[in-house]
Amino acid sequence: MTGATGGSEKGAEGAVGAEGLPGPDGPAGSGGKGPDGPIGPTGPQGVTGAPLPPVQYQYTTDPLRLSYGEQNVLTLASLQTEYGENVLLQGNLLITFQPIQLAQRIPILVSVLYNGIVIKQYDFRSIPQGYGFGVPFPDPGEKASVEFPFSLTHAPAPGAAVYSVQVEINFIVNDGFPITVESRYLLAEVVGPGLPYNRNATAYYLASGGVEIFNAISGPTRHVAMDNNIKGSLTAAYAASGDGNYIYYAVQDRLYRFNTQAQTVDWGIDLNEDAYVTDLLLMPDQRYLFISDSAGTTLQIYDLVNMSTVNTLPMESNVLFSAASPDNRYAFFYIYTGQVHAYEMSTATLIKNIFGNFGTEPHPGFSNPLVVTPDSKEVRFTDNLQFASYMYAEIGNFSNRGTKAASDQPNSKWGIRILETGESYVMDNGEDPGNTAALLIRRLDQNGDMTTSWPGPDGMFALVLSPDEQWVCAQGTQELVLISTDTLISQTIPMTDNTLQGGLNFTGDSLYIVTIGARHVYSVSVVDFSVRSFELSQDFEDWPLNYSLSSGAYKTQSK
Repeated sequence: MTGATGGSEKGAEGAVGAEGLPGPDGPAGSGGKGPDGPIGPTGPQGVTGAPLPPVQYQYTTDPLRLSYGEQNVLTLASLQTEYGENVLLQGNLLITFQPIQLAQRIPILVSVLYNGIVIKQYDFRSIPQGYGFGVPFPDPGEKASVEFPFSLTHAPAPGAAVYSVQVEINFIVNDGFPITVESRYLLAEVVGPGLPYNRNATAYYLASGGVEIFNAISGPTRHVAMDNNIKGSLTAAYAASGDGNYIYYAVQDRLYRFNTQAQTVDWGIDLNEDAYVTDLLLMPDQRYLFISDSAGTTLQIYDLVNMSTVNTLPMESNVLFSAASPDNRYAFFYIYTGQVHAYEMSTATLIKNIFGNFGTEPHPGFSNPLVVTPDSKEVRFTDNLQFASYMYAEIGNFSNRGTKAASDQPNSKWGIRILETGESYVMDNGEDPGNTAALLIRRLDQNGDMTTSWPGPDGMFALVLSPDEQWVCAQGTQELVLISTDTLISQTIPMTDNTLQGGLNFTGDSLYIVTIGARHVYSVSVVDFSVRSFELSQDFEDWPLNYSLSSGAYKTQSK
């Protein structure tokens, strides 16, 4: 049997054990934003800026009979200008006259004066007029007219500024030959300094030491130093990237890259020693740059990714003009001997004389005679032959070639531009450089048949197409002819001095034409055909370089 449970006193309580290790921290608490502090007092109101002087404007339609010599036709009230301010002047004159028996162009001199001093002169000649010669000469009694829009920016001294316009007729007038200003206006607007940089309305060219940045509205805006050895006596070549961010310039034996966004020169590298580069062609993929050297007979292919020359092509003479197919398959080169060679990119093959023996000869103009159709199926060439609008060859099958016959009188074709629609424009300089009677700009349809033609400017030698393909502009020695590809209406723009080789281009927005003369840079608006002009240095070494004027827009034709 189990006995009874025994009983005893509870033993003493044991000592407290050692403290255990601390546990991990708990999550951080979240508290609301504290109250906002008190609002500070409003600062004092800024001083209101002084307004610019109001626009001065004069317009009249009262006919004013002109006589031999100078006549004041417009005068504006005084403007008050401050230091650094510019005055934008715009005006227009409509001059009419009766035809005379012997057709001739009437010399007219328009002068803009500031406080009685001539600051700008426009010297041009009217369209020819005469009795009984048919178009473009009117019948007896018909009145001829010429319209002269102009625009320029002037930097006056601080203080009062009075602007006026004078017209001088260097032609003996009489009752049988009245010359009249039918309507005229002049506007003067004060604009502040520091107009903003607009890349789309900007052109670039090389001058002494570097790149000149030219705003089509306000004129020269900045000089970017590049190389002190660059002088106006040299010839340059350029090519622009597809995104418009870079322009590649070559001057003698140096190649440079200009950054249009940063407005800086990224780099400059040496090419072949003693080279004299005259032509650059950038392929549509922006990878390879073809560099032609007039001092030698080789064509250099430069890799812009690896920054190295990857190939050289033997040529019989130096390259005058070049063009690339939009699909990046072929590059074409017109050399001084009159031949055209093709280079196939994928096989690195040079195919010589793709047009065969068509009697080609050195090209006398300054405008590219070589173009590839937008579908990359055909290469065309205006080769100075008579009885032909152009020569053609099927790309990839160059044995399929021939000439496209001109639809009327035989003339030499010296340049060609082609639109995405397939229509093209050719520059027609007569049978030889001395024949100025047949200066024409011809429009050809997709089949190459002539549909329209316009009289070209005196001494026509260059042809350019606007980036939006809405305008074609032909350059002469002292005037431009601008043609709308939409309405097919032409406009003649007078210049005052001989223009530079390769000194004609549109701005990237296609709203302005920029052309460089021996004494001025001109900016022409395609909206109202007004002309702004800006003086150049009279030092020959500081002049712009030939073939360096660029809008920064890519093109598949060199020059």
